[in-house]
Amino acid sequence: MCLKVIKSDLKKELPTGFGKLLMHSSDEKNSIKSYKEFNSLISMNEVFINPGSGILPYEIKNIFKLVIPLQGVCAERLNNQDSTQVSVGEVQMIKYPDVAFKMEYNPNNEKALNYLILEFDYKRSNSKYKSEIFNLEYKSQNFNKILSAPIDEDENTTITLKAGNFKKDAVDDLVTNNNAKARIVYVINGSISLTNTDKILAKSDSIFYSKKKQLGFKAQEDSNLLMIEIS
Repeated sequence: MCLKVIKSDLKKELPTGFGKLLMHSSDEKNSIKSYKEFNSLISMNEVFINPGSGILPYEIKNIFKLVIPLQGVCAERLNNQDSTQVSVGEVQMIKYPDVAFKMEYNPNNEKALNYLILEFDYKRSNSKYKSEIFNLEYKSQNFNKILSAPIDEDENTTITLKAGNFKKDAVDDLVTNNNAKARIVYVINGSISLTNTDKILAKSDSIFYSKKKQLGFKAQEDSNLLMIEIS
């Protein structure tokens, strides 16, 4: 079982030629993948790309990806085709079942790009490359389902993304689906405290939780939360 909070100021930072990466799914001690409930998760990173810069083309295969802009517009070009763009207030779901060469870049020459990216193992041999963009609608005082998709051949593992807006002093539970074997919560803005613990999550903090037991929280201020469930 896992209850792990990764604070924004303790994330592993990887400087790059285009900006930097903040690694949410690992810290100095261990990786979240060491917990079996999260073994389908490849990585969860916060990416910063300087104005007019980008990530050089690289090969990708058997990946299910969620791209969630936090600031700016994220553009992707696959196999030298036309680019797709996703903006703040949207989430891009991408399936890469076959080998592809892609690049991600910041089309704005003046403002930096910041986005959250989650990658999972994708094992559906009969599927094709697919990119879909969804509106990131935050349901008031509750979690709203944005998307849901199976990522393995037998459809035994499904990724579901939810979003919620909670006013200051609102109380709720992070266990919204008893069938989920694991969940990740990311604070877009605001802050929450976890019930019966001394843990407080602020903006850009994340929590990895794999128990089915209820885990209550209280909004310390108006807060927008993302929840990724692995069922």
